[in-house]
Amino acid sequence: MPSITLGSVVNVMTGQFRDQERWAVLEFADRSGRNMMIPDAQQNMVSAGLTASRALGNELAKANANRPASKTFRVVDSDVVKSTVDTLQIPTPVTGLINILKVAQELKVDKILSGELLNYRVMTVGNVKHADVILRVVVYNGYSGVAENGTALQARSTDHIANETKDEAVLAEALQTGAATATMEILQRSLPAATILNTVGNNALINAGSRSGFVAGQELLISRGREQVGVGIVGETDPDESTINITRQFKGIAPGDRVTAVFTPPTIDGTFKDTSSIEPIRYQPKTKKGNDDFFKLLLVVGLAALLFGGNRGSNNDLVSNAIAEAGYFTGFTPDTAGISGVRLTANLDSLISLKGNGTNINMKRLTGATGYIGSPALGDRVFIDSSAGYTDQYYDPTNLLDHYEGQCTAIPSTVGTTVGAGSLVNGQPMQYGMQLIYRVRDYDLFPPFTNSPTGTFCYFVSKQAVSGIATPLDQTSLISPLDGTSITGPLSFTFNSVATPAFPIRVQYVLQLSTDSTFPKGSTFTTAPLESASFGLLLIGPLDLSSSAVPSYIRTAKTVYWRIGARNKADSPGPAPDASGQRYIFCVSRTLVR
Repeated sequence: MPSITLGSVVNVMTGQFRDQERWAVLEFADRSGRNMMIPDAQQNMVSAGLTASRALGNELAKANANRPASKTFRVVDSDVVKSTVDTLQIPTPVTGLINILKVAQELKVDKILSGELLNYRVMTVGNVKHADVILRVVVYNGYSGVAENGTALQARSTDHIANETKDEAVLAEALQTGAATATMEILQRSLPAATILNTVGNNALINAGSRSGFVAGQELLISRGREQVGVGIVGETDPDESTINITRQFKGIAPGDRVTAVFTPPTIDGTFKDTSSIEPIRYQPKTKKGNDDFFKLLLVVGLAALLFGGNRGSNNDLVSNAIAEAGYFTGFTPDTAGISGVRLTANLDSLISLKGNGTNINMKRLTGATGYIGSPALGDRVFIDSSAGYTDQYYDPTNLLDHYEGQCTAIPSTVGTTVGAGSLVNGQPMQYGMQLIYRVRDYDLFPPFTNSPTGTFCYFVSKQAVSGIATPLDQTSLISPLDGTSITGPLSFTFNSVATPAFPIRVQYVLQLSTDSTFPKGSTFTTAPLESASFGLLLIGPLDLSSSAVPSYIRTAKTVYWRIGARNKADSPGPAPDASGQRYIFCVSRTLVR
């Protein structure tokens, strides 16, 4: 990712006015090889590339009239841009990132737009003519040179009477249309942006997540004011927060720095798409292997009408979206005073939910264990814990019969499975799968069997839904500060690792501070994660609870609750979130006082 700093930052407006952004548009590079000249408003013959850049500048300036005052910008006059380029003795059109940045720094602009006129043509059919153009525009940050926006498109003029309109006029109209389209696309696009809340090592926590458009692996630009100070990559995302990995930093990263997703400029070739020959895109229903058999099964149980109602999902999986979440629970609710376990959640097809005919959920551990661990269906949830222990029956899927062979002779053999105390081992990563075993009377089957129905149950097994990894962990053992410690200066928070030599994993730890012992989201501050595979004593800090590194509600609170959360980095989606919304396994909290 390029990073270039030229010159210094200068505010272009001062006093009582907002520091309004300045934009400049460079003359487009004509890649068509035709070098057509077009008369401007003063009837001076100028290049098609300059005509395109002026059209884009005019459209950007007009767009300001309909934007909120906080989002307006000033477009530098094209003559000023041309004069600056001439003064710098840079060949026109300006190409190459270094030259583009030289112009941007001389003009003191926040954004500089570079364009290419990849192709254009004037078409005459009978006595009607029109023009087509292919344009590409990239918006660069005027201080760092990083591409922040852009578009690539094909545009067309309206039809004109051929013998009454010159080719140059039709082409100028097509360029104006392309400029208007480019302006609309650029101004409507909003890249994900956020603010850094805190940092730990090369990691930082930002105040936006998947709801704002951040996704794992996304490249980021980190800036302070108008200066680029680093680059990074999005790590894990939650709906409202994300962790980023800082891959390069030029001046150090600090809370309050701005994070923006890096834009990938679009590409387009110079080949025209003949819109008159393009057929409309027709909807093709998505197909899935095995659908025919599934529809037969729906007929079997007499609920085919559900396919056409509003009670089913968009797929044909009886069990889908299986999620395994480790944690400490009381019932199904995360509770630091509860018991260690794994909570399984899945979506059941409404066909099964409505039928309710002898259904039984079965959970299978896919790693390090064989066989099925049965558990009762509880709404749409299944819970397995490591200490309670219980026995349940399940049907061995290897003994299920294919009813289309005309056989449904007996109930499949059943096997009792005990989930004993300690069957889940804290620290051991495990992947889980879920299947549904259900039964139907033989006289409900379609087509009818060759033998006379007797009311015997026939049993079937659904496709297995597989979840991500879930790792139950011991709660972190806190060392210091002791409960009730007075806040007199920066504090270091020490605790014991939850990793074990038997199951080497990389663990992420966070420190949470709150004004409430239940750690609700609006009153809880979470640090960026500390990642470690070490055993023994670990430390987060020192952290000054009176500094701007923490929110004001922590700086002024008389009592501050603190705790440490841990999770296996490989867990997906992660431990069950508690009131704070964070997917970590938290320990019982301690207090700090002022």
